[in-house]
Amino acid sequence: MKPLTRHTLHLTPLSPLHLGTGEDYEPTNYLIHGDALYTFDPARAILNPEQERELHAAAQSGDLQHIQRYFRHNPKPYIAAATHASSVSKGIAAEYQKNYGEIVQRESKGKNVHNRFQIERTATNPHNHQPYIPGSALKGSLRTALLEQLSGKKPPQGPLKTLEDQARYENKLLGSFATDLLRLLKPADLGATVPIATHIQYATNHKKRIVKGRERGDGPTGRRETIQHGQYRAFHGDITLQHLDLSHKPHLKDAAKKLPAAHSLDLAALARAANTYHLRRFAREAALLSERGLVDPAWLKSTQQLIDQLKPALDAGSHVLLRLGKNGGAESKTIDGYAQIKIMAGKGQKPTFEAQTKTVWLAADDDKSTRGLLPFGWVLIEIDANADNPALQQWSRANSAHLKAAADLQQQLAAAQAEQHERSAAAQAANAARAAQAAEQAAAEQAEAARLAALPPWEQKLHAWQEELPTIKNNGAGDNAAIQFIDKILAGIQDVLENPAADAAARRKLADDIAALPLKKRSLISDKRQKEALNPLLRQLRGEA
Repeated sequence: MKPLTRHTLHLTPLSPLHLGTGEDYEPTNYLIHGDALYTFDPARAILNPEQERELHAAAQSGDLQHIQRYFRHNPKPYIAAATHASSVSKGIAAEYQKNYGEIVQRESKGKNVHNRFQIERTATNPHNHQPYIPGSALKGSLRTALLEQLSGKKPPQGPLKTLEDQARYENKLLGSFATDLLRLLKPADLGATVPIATHIQYATNHKKRIVKGRERGDGPTGRRETIQHGQYRAFHGDITLQHLDLSHKPHLKDAAKKLPAAHSLDLAALARAANTYHLRRFAREAALLSERGLVDPAWLKSTQQLIDQLKPALDAGSHVLLRLGKNGGAESKTIDGYAQIKIMAGKGQKPTFEAQTKTVWLAADDDKSTRGLLPFGWVLIEIDANADNPALQQWSRANSAHLKAAADLQQQLAAAQAEQHERSAAAQAANAARAAQAAEQAAAEQAEAARLAALPPWEQKLHAWQEELPTIKNNGAGDNAAIQFIDKILAGIQDVLENPAADAAARRKLADDIAALPLKKRSLISDKRQKEALNPLLRQLRGEA
């Protein structure tokens, strides 16, 4: 026998599924716009100058209300930067628009309490931003089912009143940490095979037995991100079974304390134990929800038909019905006959411990709804499926109408991201063009500076006068700026006349260039002294005097 056997799993959600990690959507990394929630990294958004100023002001204020309102009023750049989008129930969308960023309570000392609008996030892969199914969730569900099967063969000797009693009994059935049989079972996380449709909806609490005037339970209504049902084989992954080969009879001191009692696992047998456990609970819950009129009848009918059609595969252990995640009910995590479920009483009253819960949690799009609801957490897993599953495909098509909104949302998100990509590419091209132009201008300026540096001193002065001339304005007789400018020219001519390095040709050219300056046209020479000095100096430069 091989030391490791690997099997492929395909998972199809049969009802809304929430596998929480304790994380909520934070006010600064999501917004709800229309009927969609967009998750984003604020640093990836491309903002215009006005939006940048608003964001800076909101951040500097340190006011959560201010920050929340900023994101709500500037959705477009953050939608384009979104890494994931979820559809949102109309009830939550309306609640968000009404309350998000608003003061919900004013305390006596003047402190305001703002609505953080908490939404519990399902487990998400940080690399591809897609939901996933933790392998630990699969193993926990299988473990509970196996414990119930083994409990029938080894019932406890007395009541299991304390956590210590329960731990000792569990060790008796499966072994201690070192000898636990399920140490040989190693499920990997199940990843998304396609973009996963998620939905933001309510988790509402309902009493199992009708109490006059009190159909709803006492549990607080929650907001959950759920993986939507009807997505055919949405997740896949591997599960590995380890087989201990002890045929060589190794010498192990205290082998009973170091090795599981069984040296291998049969996955099909484990699947059958899980089906026995969960089919019983599905039937019990279906009857309750149908009797109370809470469940969506079309979903219940089609799901029951699917289970009936797949009965041979469930009996063979090639398919597994499991319940995963939050709000699936304590009955799906405990052992029949020995469950001690804590039931909270009213304020100031001690809790009681019962075999069954008194309420059930259901997925709803409206927190006031009591009809057309769905249970949480039911999934179907196929083991080593080599071909399509017609019955499951038909069920998925019959229960996929709600997925159209998610598909449309993904298309809208892709279009927004494509538009941002084009804007980003255009901005990068414009920046590159500006940078190239600036580099070209800098090179030209550098070349011009080098050219000027190589000129004789008198030509450098002429260039300086030509650059300065447009800035000189004549404000009438006695204007200091004009007088000082002409004096610089006169002094410069005198320097050239006294410089033996300036030959006759250079002096004549300088005289012509100075004469070409529009000094008279601009009436810059108004000083009598300067008028009488300029022409004689020019004649000297030309060698005429």
